[in-house]
Amino acid sequence: MLFQIASGMGGVGGAIGAVAGQGAMKHQDVRGKLDQFSPQEILNANKKNFQVPYTGVTKIHIGKKLGTSRLYIQTPSETYKFKFQFIKLEQVESSIRSFLPSSVLIESGQLD
Repeated sequence: MLFQIASGMGGVGGAIGAVAGQGAMKHQDVRGKLDQFSPQEILNANKKNFQVPYTGVTKIHIGKKLGTSRLYIQTPSETYKFKFQFIKLEQVESSIRSFLPSSVLIESGQLD
């Protein structure tokens, strides 16, 4: 999975952020555009982009906090926190599930 850190408090990026953050575009349209790039090209496109290997993900937690959809990606060493303003939680969850292997646990509910 590829991500981009926005300045300040977390951010969205990479394939997940692009798909979850595109309310006006159809899911398959966004995914089709992303498929044109290799993971390395996406990483090199912006110095804020970073990689989290699927094998390093231990848990994904999605939910709402202060009315904003949130995504927490947990690895053995760190928890990456992303927020999606003006994006419905259902859109975030649907996008995440489309990219992750079934072996990755996704929990939904209230976030701390």
